[in-house]
Amino acid sequence: MKRKIRILIWLIIFFIGGAASLFYIQGWRVDPETGEIIPTGVIDISTDPESGTLIFINGEMKGESPLVLRGFPLGAIDVKIIRSNYEAIEARLFVEMEYVTKIKKIQLVPLEPAEDMKMIGTDDDLIIDKDLQGFVKILSGMKAIEIFDFMADEVAVYEFDEEPVSIEFLGEGEVSVRFQEGNPWNKKVFSSSMFSSRESEIAESVISPEGGHLVFARGRYLYSKNLKDETIEELLVEDVPIVGVWWMPESDDILVVTKAGVFFWNVLFQEKRNYINMDNIDTAYFFPQGKSLILHENGNWMSLVIGGGE
Repeated sequence: MKRKIRILIWLIIFFIGGAASLFYIQGWRVDPETGEIIPTGVIDISTDPESGTLIFINGEMKGESPLVLRGFPLGAIDVKIIRSNYEAIEARLFVEMEYVTKIKKIQLVPLEPAEDMKMIGTDDDLIIDKDLQGFVKILSGMKAIEIFDFMADEVAVYEFDEEPVSIEFLGEGEVSVRFQEGNPWNKKVFSSSMFSSRESEIAESVISPEGGHLVFARGRYLYSKNLKDETIEELLVEDVPIVGVWWMPESDDILVVTKAGVFFWNVLFQEKRNYINMDNIDTAYFFPQGKSLILHENGNWMSLVIGGGE
């Protein structure tokens, strides 16, 4: 009798375990919040190249390619695939039960370098005036320096009898050039500051052209504050920190620089335009008069002529 009971118990455990396994394989899961049994699906994403390619689902980074997620809730999902110096891929997929939602070995497309992006110097040979009036660069092997005036959008070259060793700004537009031998060469190269208020142009907040909104960045988030009723609206969330924001003159576009790229955010249509992928931007300056954007990335300084977001 006892032996029959044991056999019956084992049979019950076997059938329950088998049924549970079958339900699990088919995608049924227990919701940890409600305790209910819910249907789920599988997501399988891979790219070419794989290593270093990040995959975001519904705005949350889930891991690197290749990526397999089981027990994912059914329904529509927004997938974003990003990799440094490659075009980002965005897609909307639908997770269904008993089906594997796949993006297999999708080919990533390298970004073409911006035609008007040019290298202007490195940390070793170029310095930018602290008042943001321009930059000075040592011309290696030429016994000369190059001075670029942001306001005038002009370049001047000064030649010497020996090659400069170092350069620094003394303040109020005056530059000092030092040599291996002899006295330093000091000269006032910029006559006036480009900005009446550096804070309003360079800080992480900027007033809209009509003066009704304040746009500001906090980490990865870009916000707009209505200055009349003090309400705050979230405009967008980036995958990496935002370095700087500037409202383009006479337009509905905000120029946004993040650690990973440059783009326009159109306030009217609430969309990104003209995205340029970069690698690791840590400093950015924008000069409205010449529509020049100066970027510092991995020890190099680059210049980009900015148009509008159209």
